[in-house]
Amino acid sequence: MLKRRVKILTVISLVLAVQWGMDLFGSPAMAVFAAEPGITADKTGGQEGDDGISGQSEAVCTDPMDITVPIYNYDVLNVLVPTSYSVAFNPYGLDIRIGEEETSSTQVISRNYGIVNKSTRDKLVTVMLTVEDLNGGEITFVDSADEALNADKDIFAVYLALVPADESEIMADGMVIGKDITAESLAKVSMGKAEGRAAALKEGTNQAVFKLSGAEYGFIDNEDKDAAVGGQGAGSLELISLAADGAGVTAFTFEGAMNPKADWTKLVHGVKISVVYAYENTEGGETILEGTGAMTAVVRPVQ
Repeated sequence: MLKRRVKILTVISLVLAVQWGMDLFGSPAMAVFAAEPGITADKTGGQEGDDGISGQSEAVCTDPMDITVPIYNYDVLNVLVPTSYSVAFNPYGLDIRIGEEETSSTQVISRNYGIVNKSTRDKLVTVMLTVEDLNGGEITFVDSADEALNADKDIFAVYLALVPADESEIMADGMVIGKDITAESLAKVSMGKAEGRAAALKEGTNQAVFKLSGAEYGFIDNEDKDAAVGGQGAGSLELISLAADGAGVTAFTFEGAMNPKADWTKLVHGVKISVVYAYENTEGGETILEGTGAMTAVVRPVQ
């Protein structure tokens, strides 16, 4: 039992000799050990076998450092709309030339008109159409083609409707509309008509609302992104692409019918359609009508 105790004490003595800077012969060494800041070794009276050594750990705090977190709240507003329109009434179904090699005999002849969202955020685009009879109220705007075609011969009945585009690709100048599209090109686009979604226009102001997804932007290489803080920095962004799957593009056209039995030569003037566009950020929850590419609300007169 005594031999075992001696051996244990010998090992402990060797360890302590290293910790306290003692050489193996018990001579005091001049080195003082301080392994880490804030860690001390106190020689105090301890229990038998530990030679009075204990460790004490103290928390160390650094000086405070502030982190400034910028908000990149840039917002590019850019909705392209057509710069011109071409609509004609053709009550007797004459063959009207509408292109170099194209003619039409429909009673309401119209090109197709595109709308493109190049903004950074999703937009609700409202198209306000004000219809005015320049003949002082001689024309009656009706709700359906049948109503116009079957009206009495003394009634100047017109069914004028806005038709939104369907979900198919919209093209301009023979190409699918992309980020380089211009407003001038939107005055004559190719589109598929949304089946069953034509909406009658009445005299006065009517409106239709479309939801268009925002385009994709990125910071220009080597530009200082801090310039975008506080609403600045639109100049340091570049348009990468329009929204995927054509969600940032839509179109519409006009169609209709007229009473072929009426004597339209009695009317001196035609009809004026004024078009105004307004757009705002979406709020979420807007539902696109089935079969259309972007229309969210049925065309309705503005009270």
